[in-house]
Amino acid sequence: MKRVVLCLVLAACGKNPYQATVDDVLLAEADGVITPEDGPTVKLSLKELEPEVPKGAELARIAISYDVSWERVQKTMNRFLVQGVRPVLLVGRRSDVRAFVLSDELKGVPIRVTATADGKFCVGPPDNNEAKCVQSSDKAHIGRAFVRETVREAVDAYGLHDVDVLAASDMDWADVVRTVDGARTCCGDMQINVRLQDAQVPETP
Repeated sequence: MKRVVLCLVLAACGKNPYQATVDDVLLAEADGVITPEDGPTVKLSLKELEPEVPKGAELARIAISYDVSWERVQKTMNRFLVQGVRPVLLVGRRSDVRAFVLSDELKGVPIRVTATADGKFCVGPPDNNEAKCVQSSDKAHIGRAFVRETVREAVDAYGLHDVDVLAASDMDWADVVRTVDGARTCCGDMQINVRLQDAQVPETP
């Protein structure tokens, strides 16, 4: 019992070893990740909402705090792209810093997913307005496991392997990542292509 209490105290006093950070920036969590390319790293957080674009760089790794709004991430990406710098978006997979592909090219007719800042997402077929909606108990954040389950049900029901996501601009960045990642990783080894609407996606070399 004493050992359990001691472990809890130590965990409360230091960084969580199962969460990835860049300096003081706590990253959003994802499972479908890639190895980030080398390059200068900048931070986008509530304390640093206007990161400087590295001069002369082809790309920049952006460490985005989990609680920054999706709208602010969009504006930052656009600003970097306008200045010719390709943004590489950093996320965490447990304690490891990784990169996240924001949007895929769709190969076929997509399942529709909408997500809002009140912890709610809806999944529906492409040909009508019917949808199954799920809202988290806290009405604040998206549950990635619920996204996986609901999208998997839709994939099985409709026989479709593409997903089109519309995320509200006032959502936290972490909830956008949970929505996209949950849909993309819904179905084991089956490849699911997920397009995030309004995402400025740079071409990769």
